[in-house]
Amino acid sequence: MRRSRGHILLMILLVFMLMMALVAGVASTSYLFQRSVDGYSRDRLAQELGDSVVATAVARIRKASDFSARVDFQDAKVDTRSKAWLLFEPTDPNHSTNNILGDGSKEGFRGSVVPAGTAELVAVAEVRGRTYHVVYLVGKSPFPYVVASSGDFHSNGPLLLGALRSLDDLKDGLAADDLVKGSLLSNQALTINGPADVIGDLKTHSRATLVGVNRDGKLEENAEQEDIPAIVISKYDPAGKPEIIEYPAARPPSPSAKLELSGLARASGNVVLNKGLVLNGGVLYIDGDLTIQEGVNGFGAVFCTGSLQVTGGSDLGSDSLCALVAGKDLTLKGSGASSTQFRGLVYSGGALKVSDVTVVGSLVGNSPSGAAMTVDRANLVYDPKAVNLSFDLQFSGFGQFDPLFAGKVQVAPGSELTPGSLFENGDFRRPTDSELQQGLLFTLPGKPTRRWDELTPAEQGSQRIGDLLQQGNDIVGAQVERWNLDN
Repeated sequence: MRRSRGHILLMILLVFMLMMALVAGVASTSYLFQRSVDGYSRDRLAQELGDSVVATAVARIRKASDFSARVDFQDAKVDTRSKAWLLFEPTDPNHSTNNILGDGSKEGFRGSVVPAGTAELVAVAEVRGRTYHVVYLVGKSPFPYVVASSGDFHSNGPLLLGALRSLDDLKDGLAADDLVKGSLLSNQALTINGPADVIGDLKTHSRATLVGVNRDGKLEENAEQEDIPAIVISKYDPAGKPEIIEYPAARPPSPSAKLELSGLARASGNVVLNKGLVLNGGVLYIDGDLTIQEGVNGFGAVFCTGSLQVTGGSDLGSDSLCALVAGKDLTLKGSGASSTQFRGLVYSGGALKVSDVTVVGSLVGNSPSGAAMTVDRANLVYDPKAVNLSFDLQFSGFGQFDPLFAGKVQVAPGSELTPGSLFENGDFRRPTDSELQQGLLFTLPGKPTRRWDELTPAEQGSQRIGDLLQQGNDIVGAQVERWNLDN
């Protein structure tokens, strides 16, 4: 009888121990999951606080290149225990370094090298007792000249050259007193047959021949050649990317219809567009030659491995910004500098010819063989925002299933939620709730991928969909802030 009681007590003890182990395992799993969620939340808040501080510092540097004051940020509505700051004290181990106006490199954060013409911005974020660092390097445009030519530069007829204060100065026509100093670089000879007004400096590796030129700036002859940044066109080939519009050589875009693009498009072989090109945050990549009549409008980029010829201009507004990049010769021809405009970067890997047009941005001729650049009857006006165009014109970071949000979100094919749609008054903005709802696809566990109007009212109002919308807003918002830093 005693032995039987002993067996019963032993069984009870074993069951109790198993239950305790099970409870401990569940508690441990819950604790680890909560720690994972808390860690993700801390990391994201730290990034957001750091980005806010850096964005503020960049805005201050834009207004004053020698800015070196402390920047603090705290969002009491989000978390009263968290804050971020940025300072330029060299003795502080977390110091930022403004070397925008420097003429040599400086030592930066943790022994980093900060080149002349750049600023290393180090945001320190304290989030719930933990310290994070958010580091950005910002600097001058890679194309700081109104004109940069690896070969001879020739100008014939009326020429106005300088840098723009504001796009508003163009509303009533362009005049010399609207401009501030810009710069022209020729790594070979320089010839200007006017009449010409040049507001800025001229620099040539050889001799300069100037006829009928009014100058407000320095002339430097026999100067050292400068490196001109090269654009490797193949890096921007979208082949193989999802949701790309592909035009095979046998079926190119129609030459008799205006081509409108949002997103990525690629064509193999030579392409002719007689009715113009409209880019709504689009990128057109041509593996061959491209001819465009009636101009290029909108926001985006055109890459062409061969020769590129564009006749006509664009809408010269703050929402119009484009890059024209050709691997070989590039020709940009208008009907008159007062009536034909183009805003953006014009880059050629061969000979570059521009005539009867106003270019607001930068002309870059970077020919390995030193092909010449020829400009006839043109206004050439430097605008730093027009040449700092990011070529990554698609929102990235979408499409992965996120266990934390129990679903995923992605950009809908053909969506109007593009960078171009968010570019206003010279800067990018965050999308509205309505733009996100109409521009995204939503995937819930066990459900097909659907558009907003295909969700049930209950789903539209659910916490899960709300979290996915917030995730989409965070993804787009982070890239919008980064692009504004680059502008």
